[in-house]
Amino acid sequence: MKRRRFINWVGVGFVASSLPVAIAACQSDEPTSETPEPEPTEEPIAETPTPEPIDSTPREDGFAAMGRVSQLDEAGVVTGQTVAGDPVAIVRDRADPTAIIAVNSSCPHRSCTVKWDNEASQFACPCHGSTFAPDGTVTKSPAIDPLFPFEVKIEDDLILVKAS
Repeated sequence: MKRRRFINWVGVGFVASSLPVAIAACQSDEPTSETPEPEPTEEPIAETPTPEPIDSTPREDGFAAMGRVSQLDEAGVVTGQTVAGDPVAIVRDRADPTAIIAVNSSCPHRSCTVKWDNEASQFACPCHGSTFAPDGTVTKSPAIDPLFPFEVKIEDDLILVKAS
C-alpha cells in the first residue's frame, strides 16, 4: 500500500471515530422549552383495552381464525393474515351486510397486494390500476382473472377462513 493512501485511510478513520464525540459535545443538557411540565392528574387515564390475541392455527376442519367481527366493523376490512401462505382480505358483502367475503389479496395480474377502498367499496391494485368487486370479480382491467375466494364463516366474534 502506498504511503499517501495509508495516510488518507488513517485520516478517514480518525474523523469517523471522533464524530460521536463531536455530536455529543454539541448537545445541550438544558431543556429546550420553558413550558412547565403538566402536573399529574389524580385520576388515571383510561387505557384502551388491547384485544385478546387470536390463535390462527388451522383447526381440524381446516378453518383458521383471521380476525374479529368487531375489527371488521371498525376498519371495514381485515388484512394482514395468511392462509396456506396466501394473503387474505376480509370485507362485508355490500349486497348482504350480514355476510362476509374473504379473498386472496394478491392480484392475479402481477401479484401485487390489492388494497381495500372503503369509499368505492372495491379492491384496487396499486401496481397497475385493476379494480375488483368485494367478491373478487374484475371490474377494471388489465387483470383478467378474479381474486381467489376463500370459504369463510363466523363463530362467536371470530372470522374463520378455510384454505381450499
